[in-house]
Amino acid sequence: MKRLSLMIAGVLLLSVWSSSTAWAEDGAEGAKEEAEPEPVLGGFVYGSAAFAAGRIGGVKQLTDPDVLGPDGFPGNRALMLGGGGRAFFDRVMIGASAFGLFFEDANTDLGTAKQSGYGGGLTFGYSWHKGNRLFYPYVGLGGGELSIEIVNKSDRVMNYGDFPIPVGESRTISDGYIYTELGLGWQWFLPEMDGGGVVGFEVGALASVAGGEWSGPNSEQIEGAEKGGYSGLYVRFTVGGGGFWME
Repeated sequence: MKRLSLMIAGVLLLSVWSSSTAWAEDGAEGAKEEAEPEPVLGGFVYGSAAFAAGRIGGVKQLTDPDVLGPDGFPGNRALMLGGGGRAFFDRVMIGASAFGLFFEDANTDLGTAKQSGYGGGLTFGYSWHKGNRLFYPYVGLGGGELSIEIVNKSDRVMNYGDFPIPVGESRTISDGYIYTELGLGWQWFLPEMDGGGVVGFEVGALASVAGGEWSGPNSEQIEGAEKGGYSGLYVRFTVGGGGFWME
């Protein structure tokens, strides 16, 4: 009986020890699952298309009687096409981007005005992630050039400031500008953050801090013209690829 009791006690002790070991292993595995790996170093590159609403400095002058008349305002909507990249060092982001701006045209019986432009610069931000999602606010600084091609379909010479556009001809004026940028970005890494495709969007604002004087085709400065520059809001959709070294 004593030997049987000892055997039963041994089996019970062995069962308790086995169960506690299993629970400890399960707990360790659960802790590993709960400790989500952190992105340490990486980034992504992308192509983008954005819808923007803003204005070029100087377009209001197109509505002057000496240019396109009161119906000559070209509107505020634009399409931004471009690309860039975002590099992340732990949570700190450094990025670069470039874009082209394509605006609505102004059309009247007197003529047309076609606006376009380009720009690019650097961005700096701070990031957070959850699963395969990345979120980052950012600020930026950049510059570019804007242009307006004015076509004279009237029977008189047009004058944009002191710059003449002869009858039946077109002239292009241009302006350089420097801008600041503020925005928020969201990205989804597919399938995981350690590598693959990336889709997302960014919302932000550009504001000119220095718009130069409009100049003609031969770089001659135009007197009597409003200062240039571009300011506006945008929603940018991005598609690309990248990944992170996780730790």
